[in-house]
Amino acid sequence: MKNKRLFWLAAIAGMVFILSCKTTGAANETITLNGMVYDFTNKPVPYCEISIGEKFGSGTDINGRFTVTGIPPGVYPVTGQKEGYETYMEELPIQGIGQIIYIRIPSLKQLIDLTELAMKAQNMRLVEEYAERALAIDGASSDAFMYCATVKLSKNDIPGAINVFETGIEAGNRDIFIELALEQLRETWDALRKE
Repeated sequence: MKNKRLFWLAAIAGMVFILSCKTTGAANETITLNGMVYDFTNKPVPYCEISIGEKFGSGTDINGRFTVTGIPPGVYPVTGQKEGYETYMEELPIQGIGQIIYIRIPSLKQLIDLTELAMKAQNMRLVEEYAERALAIDGASSDAFMYCATVKLSKNDIPGAINVFETGIEAGNRDIFIELALEQLRETWDALRKE
């Protein structure tokens, strides 16, 4: 009977030791994260810079795929950046081996196309949202400034539209149509104030 108790005591002690080793090992576990970046037409975005937290990062290959190794499990801010595309930022849990993340980022052209569709649907809230997002990518985009000014004019806000065009010129936009529209709006505003 005494031998049986010693056997069980040794078995339990062994199991506790094994479990404590597994717990310690899990704390040191790191993850290899795979992912893909694609645009709003589901085409891969090559050469996009991916950052996970402050310490981990990678770039996408020609097929929009990336791999980041050595990440401890946790929740990290994930950023995807490429010139001519909207910056992606989101906090994501990085939890397990074999995890794959998919990131969608629109290009400037895709946001302008969405703005045009919203304009055709006369959804001025979306027109303004997409145009502002386009300006975040290219602060001198003629199309985005035209759409922003159109939103102001739809609200009968001529000074607001003038301000949009002045902001565009200050941002470096040298589009002759912006300058002509600004001149026309100033003349109209001056005439309205004299009435």
